[in-house]
Amino acid sequence: MFLIIAVGLFVLVRLAPGDPAETLVPIDAAPGQREELVKAAREQLGLDKPVPVQFVLWFGSLLKGDLGYSFSTHQAVGQLLLDRLGPTVLLMGSALVLGLLIAIPVGIIAAVRRDTFVDAAAGTVSVIALAIPSFFLAMLGIYVFAVKLRVLPSAGMYFSGESDVGDLLYHLILPVSVLALAVAAAFTRYIRSGMLEQLGQDYIRAIVAKGAGPFRATMHAFRNSLIPLVTVLALYIPAFLSGAVVVEQIFSWPGMGQMAVNALIVRDYPVITGFGLYVAVLVLICNLLADVLYTVVDPRVRTAR
Repeated sequence: MFLIIAVGLFVLVRLAPGDPAETLVPIDAAPGQREELVKAAREQLGLDKPVPVQFVLWFGSLLKGDLGYSFSTHQAVGQLLLDRLGPTVLLMGSALVLGLLIAIPVGIIAAVRRDTFVDAAAGTVSVIALAIPSFFLAMLGIYVFAVKLRVLPSAGMYFSGESDVGDLLYHLILPVSVLALAVAAAFTRYIRSGMLEQLGQDYIRAIVAKGAGPFRATMHAFRNSLIPLVTVLALYIPAFLSGAVVVEQIFSWPGMGQMAVNALIVRDYPVITGFGLYVAVLVLICNLLADVLYTVVDPRVRTAR
């Protein structure tokens, strides 16, 4: 699977329009000699070789753990991605945890109070939040809270450039809130649907008939509704990264997403491909974790094995 992904990424990046050598040579540099400078840049970057040869050289280095060097900064791509990984994990992880902390109780309450005002309100807010793109919410948040009210920062991780926890948390509020709203809106509907399915099962009626209270019956239903939720969560995390890419760019968050967007602008092939491989590995890991978590949330899987 990884080999297929690597081949697909390499080919798609090379098929994209544009020439990295063109972006590296200024338009006004050496009038009349720009074509030779572009040709020399292509030779230096190895882009003058046939694409199959480029792939063999790149994949050979990849097998050794070498993702190559950035065309624009000449730094190792692996180190560039590693330096940006921390801010991205912090932003995505915080938003994911906050979104689930909102979605789980709201989804449970909406299912327990089915066809009431609470259920209708939760469904309406979820649909509206899902319909509004993250980039629009990000710009709206900046306009309201940073420009008009001036209570929250609009960009970056720190004011002073130094690592200060309070300053970091202050800068996290807006981007995390934007991403967490999308997470909460998506998972509220999944949790509600799973809870409704479980609450209608015979074992819930049996538990209630044996004297279990509403809370205990609800927790039994919630545990059994986690199986589809784990699947959705595993598939959602990589897709969630695409939304984080846009939000990172808007809030100037120094993560992998912002780096990927900048690489796309200058057609930095090694960085684009390296970022794509990171996402691919994340997809594979999330699917593996989903299989492992099945044994935790569903005893029948452990019994079958």
